[in-house]
Amino acid sequence: MVIYGEKKTFDKKRIIGGTIAVIVIIAALWIRGFGVDTPSGERIQETRYFMDTVVTMQVLAENPEEKADKAFAAMQELADKADRFNPDSEVSRINQNAGQGPVEIDEEVFAIIEKGKRLGEETGGLFTIAIAPLMDLWGFGKGMQPSVPEEEEIKRILPLTALEGITIYPEENAVEIARGMEIDLGGIAKGAVVDHGMEILLSLGVEAAFINAGGDIRVHGVKEDGTPWRIGIRDPRREDRGHLTEHVVEADSGSVVTSGNYERYFTEDGERYHHILDPRTGYPAWGLQSVSVTGESCVTADVLSTAAFMMGDQALDFLENYPGYEGLIVDENGEILTTSNF
Repeated sequence: MVIYGEKKTFDKKRIIGGTIAVIVIIAALWIRGFGVDTPSGERIQETRYFMDTVVTMQVLAENPEEKADKAFAAMQELADKADRFNPDSEVSRINQNAGQGPVEIDEEVFAIIEKGKRLGEETGGLFTIAIAPLMDLWGFGKGMQPSVPEEEEIKRILPLTALEGITIYPEENAVEIARGMEIDLGGIAKGAVVDHGMEILLSLGVEAAFINAGGDIRVHGVKEDGTPWRIGIRDPRREDRGHLTEHVVEADSGSVVTSGNYERYFTEDGERYHHILDPRTGYPAWGLQSVSVTGESCVTADVLSTAAFMMGDQALDFLENYPGYEGLIVDENGEILTTSNF
């Protein structure tokens, strides 16, 4: 059976048939000689819809339904707190108080913001959680109609995306942003929610699990037959939404995340514009078709895949030198490049 990890489309009703960031191959393939204990317990698979995407979970454990329900509930709660379009969320409170001083917030959301700013700084600001004004200008916000904005408007907005306008206060779990700024955790929240869900499952003693939130994937343990999870990566060069048959990730722990120019886009005057906006220029990033990143933390892989996508021909070197993470890149000519240990 093949499970598709899907990215958000502009029509919620079409999410199942929408674009696919990552194809997760669950079909069992017996590989002898692993020396891994075969897990016991019952396996279930459940699917929910939140964060504007399909979230699929597989759990192998005793009483797996109960454990999956607890993990889903925790994931949903965190997602709601981190959603800037939820007027009661922690992020909304920060945005509503822009330029008015620090806002004390929930510890879990503060951790996402703190990590988002730190990782953004590590990428030279290519990833920024202050991207909201630019996303809205292009019409990529929820419920908006995307279109190409005027260049003067882009220039006016760009300073509001700088990480320097965000101040964090660790001792108080407080965040302050400059007037006119807005935080959007869309580029990091899914990874954080997936990590949170896996942490809940592990705390409940789950032997093996798989979580896919719209293409942000994390796995733990092995399948019933003792083989690792096999994760295929969407081939952006194929119109049939096929995957890269020569590059299948096998893992018993860790995450796989892909960012691509096929995820969300629109066409205007014959030109195609995707949603991965470069805060240096204010326009969609060009030069690559997709970047897939593997590593332990889903939230880190989420950020790195987005930042590397904007780096063009520098992306491979960046991922090669980022400790603990590997990458696969499909460039604008369709050539596949990988880090040495991908």
